[in-house]
Amino acid sequence: MNGKTEKYLKLAADILTLLPIAVCVAAICAAPEQIGGHWNAAGELDRLGSKWELVIWPLMVLFVRGIMAVLTVAVPDNSGVNRRVMRWATVCVLALFDAMAVYFTYCAVTRAETLSIYSLDVWQLTSIVLGAVFIPVGNLMPKLRMNALAGYRTRWSMSNERAWSLAQRHAGRAMVVSGAAMLLIGLLADGLKGICLSVCVLALALIIADRRAKNEYNKTEPPE
Repeated sequence: MNGKTEKYLKLAADILTLLPIAVCVAAICAAPEQIGGHWNAAGELDRLGSKWELVIWPLMVLFVRGIMAVLTVAVPDNSGVNRRVMRWATVCVLALFDAMAVYFTYCAVTRAETLSIYSLDVWQLTSIVLGAVFIPVGNLMPKLRMNALAGYRTRWSMSNERAWSLAQRHAGRAMVVSGAAMLLIGLLADGLKGICLSVCVLALALIIADRRAKNEYNKTEPPE
């Protein structure tokens, strides 16, 4: 990654960190004293709250940015590859939280009685945004060097460098495929069943990826 790309990544992370703050300020100025405070699993409004509760989302995004910054610095990496991947991952994770922040801020200000009145309910949005995040993260995973903080980490994948490399490659492909599937599921399946199906697709993809990685490893490195 050259300096220009790193500069753009930092700028993107800064914008994604500041966006919920700007949305929150605008929403507080425009919102009534009471807003939608909570929706149950069925997407139905079950509590009103103060408009000052809107600050929770920007604070959450700031917290996530801080956690990702700590992980980026803490991840063991002599070559700098892991930290470059973590910077990309930071942008993806912030994009996820920003989408949720904007969605729920709008729902809160409009005091939506049910989230089903929108073309996308919260579960659909979650599936779509997670799918959109998994695709770039999956593409980045094969570049990760062995570490204890980031990547597809199991007892087997951490056993040696070759096992790690195969595990990240196959798990990365699984993330990309499941991410695309989750995007499609989010567009077609509403309600809690959609996100449950997305989780099942991800779990199945990772199980298959783990088995394929081990099979490829054993073809060239027979177990002792």
